Amino acid sequence: MAPSSGGKGEAGKGEHGERTAGARGEGRSGLAGPAGGGGRGPGGGGSGSGGAITPGMTEKQLQARWERIEEALGELPEDDEAEEKLMALKGKWFTDAFSFLSSLPPASHLWCRHRTLTQPLLEPFYHYLSGPPETRATLHALWQRMAKEMRACTRCVARYHAAKRVYEEEYVEEVVGPVLKTLRRLDEERVGGDGTAGSAAGASGGGSGAGGAGGAGNGDRGGQALDAERDGPGVICLMFELLMYPYLLEDAEVFALAGPALVLVERHFDLSLTPGQRYPGLYYLMLHPSKDTRAIVYTLAKPLGLFKTAADLRPIDPLLQQCMHALEYDLFDTGIGAGTDTFGGTGTGPGAGAGLGRASAAVNANPSAHGGGGEREGRERPRVVHTKEDMWQGLLTILSLMAPPALDEGVVERYPAFVSIVLNHVGEDTSVFRPALACLRMMLQVTGYKLWLHSAFPPGVVRNTLISQCFNSTHEPTHKLLLDLLPPFLQSVESLETEEFERQRRSILFFLLIQLPNSRNFSTTTIKIARRVAFHLDRLSPHPALLPALPASPPTDCADIWGPPLVGAVKDASLPDPLRLPAVHLAQAILTADAAALTSLALSRAFAGASARGLVSGSDLGPACVPSVFSRALVCPGDAEGGGEGGEGGGGGGGDCRGGDGVVAGGVDASSTGQSCTSSSSSSSSSSISEGLPQDQLDRLAELAAAESDRWQCAPALWVELLERTPPQWLPKPLLRAAVWVAGHFCLSASAAAAAAAVTSAGSKPLVTSSLAVTSSAVVTAALHWRLAPGAGGGGRGAKAGCVNAVVAAAHEEELSVILQRSVSSCLVQIRGANRLKLLTWHASLAEPLIFLLVDSQLPNRDMARELLTSLCRDHRIDHQLAFLASSPASARGLVRAFAKAAAVVRNG
Repeated sequence: MAPSSGGKGEAGKGEHGERTAGARGEGRSGLAGPAGGGGRGPGGGGSGSGGAITPGMTEKQLQARWERIEEALGELPEDDEAEEKLMALKGKWFTDAFSFLSSLPPASHLWCRHRTLTQPLLEPFYHYLSGPPETRATLHALWQRMAKEMRACTRCVARYHAAKRVYEEEYVEEVVGPVLKTLRRLDEERVGGDGTAGSAAGASGGGSGAGGAGGAGNGDRGGQALDAERDGPGVICLMFELLMYPYLLEDAEVFALAGPALVLVERHFDLSLTPGQRYPGLYYLMLHPSKDTRAIVYTLAKPLGLFKTAADLRPIDPLLQQCMHALEYDLFDTGIGAGTDTFGGTGTGPGAGAGLGRASAAVNANPSAHGGGGEREGRERPRVVHTKEDMWQGLLTILSLMAPPALDEGVVERYPAFVSIVLNHVGEDTSVFRPALACLRMMLQVTGYKLWLHSAFPPGVVRNTLISQCFNSTHEPTHKLLLDLLPPFLQSVESLETEEFERQRRSILFFLLIQLPNSRNFSTTTIKIARRVAFHLDRLSPHPALLPALPASPPTDCADIWGPPLVGAVKDASLPDPLRLPAVHLAQAILTADAAALTSLALSRAFAGASARGLVSGSDLGPACVPSVFSRALVCPGDAEGGGEGGEGGGGGGGDCRGGDGVVAGGVDASSTGQSCTSSSSSSSSSSISEGLPQDQLDRLAELAAAESDRWQCAPALWVELLERTPPQWLPKPLLRAAVWVAGHFCLSASAAAAAAAVTSAGSKPLVTSSLAVTSSAVVTAALHWRLAPGAGGGGRGAKAGCVNAVVAAAHEEELSVILQRSVSSCLVQIRGANRLKLLTWHASLAEPLIFLLVDSQLPNRDMARELLTSLCRDHRIDHQLAFLASSPASARGLVRAFAKAAAVVRNG
């Protein structure tokens, strides 16, 4: 309400500029006592100062009279006699206006065509409940006509509510409040059980009030179903008013009957809403206890689109305030079991009977701004008090319809207590645990690190809460929900301090891979799912330089935690593809990245000496171009096109940084698809084990690993376990291809280093022998054997954290290179010696490393490449083999890149 200025109210204007009834300040207003200055009210018959009805008054004359009264009210002196005289004129105008309106034919709607006269007549409704009998009878007649017209005309509904909004916004609250409270009660009775919604809610169509959904006078159609032609206008008005003016739904009776009414209407009519407009009542009905009602409402609301910004939430701000108030102070309906609700029916909680919700006679503690409500003369109308389950379920649905800016600024920032409320419910075993868990997941995905700026709990407490809930439950679906929450939780911590991120990741990995498998609380399926989640987490990286890569660097600081389970998952052919695939992708990525980092270090060391002697041209393979061995800059003109697994756009579309297991930008995909990393139907299931990671992603990872080689860490025990101690027939095809990729790139880097050092090609060592040996230091020797993680604690990285399986590549480059080459050689020798070349099937990513092996100076390397190529294309002729290598756009691009890089090495030799 606008405050009074100088003790006087201001004359307002209606929707189209018509002036409305003026009102003075408290104690000197026409609203303070009976209209007409002590005489009868409108239509009173002429006694008192109201006088007799003036005959022959036209609408324009009445409008002019009202404008003069408004002007006089604005200039009224502090004189009781003048005020009484003006109030008498005002009362007479009310009488004449009512007489004029009552003489109009039924087709001439009061609000549609005569709003300038009808709007001021809302003022006498001050006397509707407690005025003189004659005045009340007159007002009852006026209201019955208004109600009848509003049941058939949406324009009447809109203009009536616009007039109420003018009264609410323009006049002093203490003065206009009683009028608005009376009108609100009348509206609730009109739309509720005594009127439209009550009639529509009955399947027979027989209401107890003035009319049903099709308008007044059809309450005697017992047994008849709704008819589109006959009942259409009434249904449209009902839905329009409920959805556009949701304060009506704060009445318990209206809210309870709105659900069955909506379900009935949906059965007989094709419901749709005009796009580009918000219907606040939809979101109020999302808290309805009836599942059918909620489903219909969600279907109607989804095409309207998301709330994009916090400003877009303004229409449902009253609802959000009520929800947050109820959550904060625990204001819920606590009725349990069967009982009699406010309306005398029997209910059994949410969804009972026809969908009626329980109600409380207590006035809502946070009423809407649409005109108050509350105490009145006689029986109070009950306000809606939702059950906790209905509110959480509805609030979750509303939050799902918000875009990130709206959820972040409009909910998390505006209601910081909500974050703590959600976290508290996640830590409790209550009936709203699952909705609270879903809310937390949504906020983690959308707001990320900002969530912790508004939370009273640090990340460590939330992590411990989630893990504790896993141990406290034996329900497998609950375990899946909790495990599914861990990736977005860790991703939200990623933007915080690096040490905090690594601490949380280590603790979660320790739980998933060490504690959970050794507990009897979890099923075999849950243990397998936990592995899958863990290998998703392994592909998160705290290094900003690695975030664009897919997959990112594994956390070598806790290799002792994830290493043995990773090996076990890769070897376990009984695992379903969706559960095994993340482990295979991670192992493939580790082999590729480790080889790229080690060869980059070797080239850096070789070029450091070569550049001093001026033997290498800076335009080819100078020190600044060390990572160019893995670069895609040397490509053919068709590289920008899609197709195949290699090059740009390979394996999933051009430029799409999305791996086969649904991980993006160093984290779990938090897009609106809502796919879960614990679900077998996620995007990873669309990629088979034989495919592996797209080659363009591996190429990007190789580039980044080369750039980060000075800080890179390796886990050599993983190479030995997978490539030396595992029979090739147990290995997935992507790992066999990775072994060939590593062999080919080590050959290329060895030739490049030899050229830089001006030595003959005889100085390079053949890769396909098992005679490679090197004297290992104590650090590398200790890293070759898995050491069980002592616990989840420990700070820092690598050996500082007590993980002896992690070795700094720059400090032990030669030893690690020999171990990786020996492991690859052992794998390839087993394939070749046992005549198992058929285990290695063709893939476009093999074209590049095979060329590197074919042009190598060492005969065993060339022989190995020829045998592989002959087995793959089933032809020993070189021209047919080259044609086979260029048979697809992806392999042709690899072929061109390989010859370009090999030619660069030859030129520098």
